[in-house]
Amino acid sequence: MPDYKAAIARYEEFLKAYPDDARNDRVLYQLARGYQNIGQTDPAIATLRRLVAEYPRSSLIGDARFRSAELLYNLGRYTEAEADYEFVLGLGPNASFYE
Repeated sequence: MPDYKAAIARYEEFLKAYPDDARNDRVLYQLARGYQNIGQTDPAIATLRRLVAEYPRSSLIGDARFRSAELLYNLGRYTEAEADYEFVLGLGPNASFYE
């Protein structure tokens, strides 16, 4: 089994050491996955929101918003999930996760 806690620690260290790295959207995305894989849903959602806020032009935005919507929906936070689902739908039918 992968050591997600070690990976999370490394991603967090990288973000602290290189806060202005242009590729931090990818680091945040993987950090959120790490949190999700160990069942820490709230930190996963917070990290996805950070990605969206700090990197609004990232190619990962659609995926991040969809994953956030799924996590929120599973927690029964339907109004918050709806906003993320609507964002993904607004990207249009050619965007990944549209269906």
